[in-house]
Amino acid sequence: MALQFYKLKVKELKKETSDAVSIRFEIPSEVKHIFNYKHGQYLTIRFFINGKDERRSYSISSCPVIDESPTVTVKAVVGGVVSNYITDKVKVGDEIDVMPPLGNFTIDLNENNDKTYFLIGAGSGVTPLISIIRTILEIEKNSKVYFVYVNRSEDSIIFYQKLIEIKNKFFDRFTLNHVLTQPTPNWPGNKGRLDKNRIIELINKFIPNEKLISEYFLCGPSGLMQESLAALQTLNVNNSKIHKETFIIDLEENKPKKEHTTQDNGNIDSLKVVLYYYPLFIYSYIL
Repeated sequence: MALQFYKLKVKELKKETSDAVSIRFEIPSEVKHIFNYKHGQYLTIRFFINGKDERRSYSISSCPVIDESPTVTVKAVVGGVVSNYITDKVKVGDEIDVMPPLGNFTIDLNENNDKTYFLIGAGSGVTPLISIIRTILEIEKNSKVYFVYVNRSEDSIIFYQKLIEIKNKFFDRFTLNHVLTQPTPNWPGNKGRLDKNRIIELINKFIPNEKLISEYFLCGPSGLMQESLAALQTLNVNNSKIHKETFIIDLEENKPKKEHTTQDNGNIDSLKVVLYYYPLFIYSYIL
């Protein structure tokens, strides 16, 4: 049976940065079971703009064990029809066509697990990762999470305050490391582009014995993903440990897309869906 769209009311809007907004949906009781979601999944949203059917898929940024209603976070893109419509026009109380949650950028969690997770993300790639981080920390009380998050500048960091809250709540199990490519002179943290060698240094800094890491999650533009995968290959990380989601551009259609690849024992399954795009990081890693 084909998936269908449901009309969901916008319950809350939260401005995350000057050009990024989170939308929390109100889920009617009769469809709650349909909109049960997992960490790392996404929602497909439909608008009719200028008479045209426009559909985009956005990663869920909320935590399924705490946030009953799913939230997506959208960053406006220059020339982006849907992203700009959402950030400029959508308001609380609006009804939006939304498809039930999909996606396999997720893993099963177990409250008895004692694992170590290492996540690398850039820009709006944080949206599924923050859901994954919060869910792991809430469910697996003995597991630890390390997160390296790349952005252009401090004011472009999505979920800046939320990440501080997570760090304070799980101070003994969550390590956060910001990296800025174009920081202000007084930025005290890590600076510059992440390449293979710097990624290896960060992994070794946090976890001297890489074999202790149970799972890797990677989400961001293709340049960062290539460098991350090169680093993990150098460390001889088994493919079954690696989960990645890459933001790419379809040059023929000139549309942003999201590519999810799960690597499992050398077999690769891919899923592509239209998604908002954060072009800054593609450019910074190509140049």
